[in-house]
Amino acid sequence: MSDFDHVAKVRRTLPSSLGRMRITSIRTLPYGNNRGVRRFVSHLLFGLAAIWFFARKRSRFDGVYVTLPLNLAACGVLLLANRHRTVADIIDFWPDVLPFPNIVRRSAAPFFALWRSLFAFACHKADLVLSVSDSFRVSGQRHRRPDAPPVKRIYIGHAALPPVPREIDARRAQRVIAYVGNLGHLYDFSALLAALAMEDTRKSHQLAIVGDGDRRNWLLSELRRLDIAHVYHGVVYNTHALSQILSAADWGFNGYVNTTASFSYKAGTYLSAGLPLLNCMTGDIAELVNREHLGVNYREGDGGSLARVLMQTTDLMLRDYRTCCTAFFERELEARHVETQLLDYLRANATFEDHE
Repeated sequence: MSDFDHVAKVRRTLPSSLGRMRITSIRTLPYGNNRGVRRFVSHLLFGLAAIWFFARKRSRFDGVYVTLPLNLAACGVLLLANRHRTVADIIDFWPDVLPFPNIVRRSAAPFFALWRSLFAFACHKADLVLSVSDSFRVSGQRHRRPDAPPVKRIYIGHAALPPVPREIDARRAQRVIAYVGNLGHLYDFSALLAALAMEDTRKSHQLAIVGDGDRRNWLLSELRRLDIAHVYHGVVYNTHALSQILSAADWGFNGYVNTTASFSYKAGTYLSAGLPLLNCMTGDIAELVNREHLGVNYREGDGGSLARVLMQTTDLMLRDYRTCCTAFFERELEARHVETQLLDYLRANATFEDHE
């Protein structure tokens, strides 16, 4: 585990153990900008350090779990893990889902091909492969051996938030849109600001923000400049406090820029509170929003599209969405349910312990 907190951009001190588990933190290069070169250098150094750690300590372990897109670390560890049970978990698909300009992709095509080949090798090498979305499952399955167990899609689990009575004042003039997570460049804040700056939506909606990131100062400055009602809560780690904030909201904002295929962590947070989604991410989440009635999809970058959604949604529609969100969370995302799915899959593929 890295000693650097990606969200807070500070070094963190981790406990040496958690229950029966021992925790080892690997020192890596800090960075302040998620889109800067320094971040990629940090990931590179972490990958090399993780490989070196495993090379020295591998005799202590029976199994290995690696995550993609830390492609270099995953490949290096899997190469050294011939006598171990191995599981790779696709939680993102780099470099394909990253919002690089086309000119960068063209000019650095050999580098991107190498980066992508590390992902392919890890999917081929691991005994078992998990993914957080069907789109990622398909991508990983292309690189599996014919005799290997297929990639298993298991959505990102989320612990149920502590129950808090829904505190909505019937006299309240404004609906609340909640945003929880990183305040970075991957999120469709421009469309959100454009929508809320329109006269009708400015009067009828406000924003509740939980999180921190590179664009915090810019976002808060724009909200003030555009006179959009908002409350900034900062980073909230206490689940009861988060539950209270979300219990007073009507929507959860799941707007992304040039991002597809995944089931986002923040969507799980919103759904754990029964919040309908305002979504523009394509792939699994867009299909689920339509099929399971988990909210509405709007067009990425289109503030007018988002504003129309906000103004056309009635209170009855919101109640119906909330009912569907709660049911879907309990059926598919609740942490204990996800744990059961994972254990059933591992038990069904117990033969993956056999190695060459």
